[in-house]
Amino acid sequence: GSPPAGLEEDPSFVSAMSALSKSDVCASSRWRCDFDQHWAWLSSTCAEWSELEARIKQALDKKSTDEDFLMLSALLKELRASNVINPEFESALSARLQYIARASVSGQSGGDEEEEGGLEDRIRMALSRESTEEDLHMLKKLLKELRSAGEVDTDLESALAERLRYVVERYFLI
Repeated sequence: GSPPAGLEEDPSFVSAMSALSKSDVCASSRWRCDFDQHWAWLSSTCAEWSELEARIKQALDKKSTDEDFLMLSALLKELRASNVINPEFESALSARLQYIARASVSGQSGGDEEEEGGLEDRIRMALSRESTEEDLHMLKKLLKELRSAGEVDTDLESALAERLRYVVERYFLI
């Protein structure tokens, strides 16, 4: 059977179950063996969720750059998959991802490494194939490079910005 309604929310019930979990197991008590399995699962799940929330808090406590986008996105996906109910963390992660994406599209962040080939050729090559989440940094870098070039081809800039938005929305803002 199950406990009477409201009993599982009673702190003394939780304390009693915690104490029971530390007592010796009686092999002849099926109830006690079942209890151990469920208590072990509950303890393990609680520890996993606490660890996840600690990693999220640590990520949100620091200033994020475009280099943190994939990590923050992975944390958001992990949070949603974990069944942890924490709307504050979910909202904060989503807002941080949107901020980074907007900053990237507006040209406020990105890498500085040089690549071979002409800029327009590299952009056309990137736009000619399907983009994946791994292409995010490359697309941001190309957009920044294009915007810092002397004369900006507005058609290429628009196409590149639109592709960047597509990648962000498809892979990171689920």
